[in-house]
Amino acid sequence: KLDKENREILFRIGDLHILNKEHDKAMEHFRAIEKAFPDHLRTKQELALRFLATGDIEEAISTLESISRDDPSNPQVYYYLGELYLENSNLEKAVESFRLSVAATEDDPLPYIRLSMLLQEHDGGAAIDLLYSGLEKMPGNGRLSEELAYLYWETGRHELAYEWFRKAVDRLKAEEVGPRFH
Repeated sequence: KLDKENREILFRIGDLHILNKEHDKAMEHFRAIEKAFPDHLRTKQELALRFLATGDIEEAISTLESISRDDPSNPQVYYYLGELYLENSNLEKAVESFRLSVAATEDDPLPYIRLSMLLQEHDGGAAIDLLYSGLEKMPGNGRLSEELAYLYWETGRHELAYEWFRKAVDRLKAEEVGPRFH
């Protein structure tokens, strides 16, 4: 019988198969876990990660969609779905997933940044508005400030870019995170 302890062991054995590029063997273990624990949220999350590791994008999407139905307030699930939809060239679903991630997150700037990058291609103003809404939710966030500075720079509003770069550097120092390079 497959219990919680054996489930963890099967996950680890499957991971070893992934490391050895034995994806079919890994998937045998993961499918056995899925069959024994079809509604267990953590099992679904672990399976989604393993599907990604084996390159099975469709199965990863299907698993994450299932998780999103069971746990609709999980911003990470929507974030990963957005990334996978982008990989599958489904921009509309990617944008929607990133929007859901933004709506569900309380303190993670990454969904805001990723969505603003997508919006920027079509509507720089909407991307800037999104970052400001993130700063309302997370005042003083250095990453959002930095992204806003880049957007202003790319739209030719250099004075605003300089202002936001200064804020970003100060905020990132306070967060003990260095600036990144675009």
